[in-house]
Amino acid sequence: IHTAMKHPSNVLLLLQALLATSLLLAAPSLAQIPRKVLILDQDNFEESTQASTGQTRGIWFVLFNDKTHPRSGEVNALWMQLAMDEEKDFIVGEVFLNEKKCRALAWQFSEIQPPSAVLFRDQMMYVYPRALHEPGALQKLQDFAAGGYLDTKPDYVAGSVFGKQSAREAQEQWVQEQKEKNRFSWKGAVFGIGAMFVGFRLRMWAKKQKEEELRAKAQEAAEQEKTPKLDAGDKAQGKSGGKKTK
Repeated sequence: IHTAMKHPSNVLLLLQALLATSLLLAAPSLAQIPRKVLILDQDNFEESTQASTGQTRGIWFVLFNDKTHPRSGEVNALWMQLAMDEEKDFIVGEVFLNEKKCRALAWQFSEIQPPSAVLFRDQMMYVYPRALHEPGALQKLQDFAAGGYLDTKPDYVAGSVFGKQSAREAQEQWVQEQKEKNRFSWKGAVFGIGAMFVGFRLRMWAKKQKEEELRAKAQEAAEQEKTPKLDAGDKAQGKSGGKKTK
């Protein structure tokens, strides 16, 4: 520890190691995880989850709800079903942001629009990206908590002190991974757009060539139609001139 204190980077690594160890020691076992929804407010949220200090006690899946929302009761029932799962490895909590005793949380998590589900784990927060009222939502929530959250952009816990740097790094890593995944699809899209443009130009060129060909044929037909008329007129004029001579 004395050696680590001489280098700020080592101090940060030491703090992160200590935090990770504390998480493992504090994390409840499956038998200790309650099978009910724990109601949270600004008085017990931090004490229960330790989210903003980056020392989350186990994994928390929190529903940010609003009793004035028309689907509040529906998602509340869904959350109670989620809490009854005996095999889950996370604690289920719920916050009613519209209540007076949750105003500080509403300000702290101002970017979250209820009803929304947020997974707090590994000193990070992951916002569930799907609608909570869609069919099969319960299974999808369980899949999200089991590992589906890794496909969601992570964010640091609002108001956190520790873990901000690691959160930024995680965000950058997630963005980079998405870029790698989309790199080939972007190339395909660019190629497709280029092919469409070339095809459009070829069609325009073919159309122009066709128009010019039709115009030439029409002009040729007009000239051919005009030529016989002149010949017939000349013959008629010649005959009339011969009669006068006799």
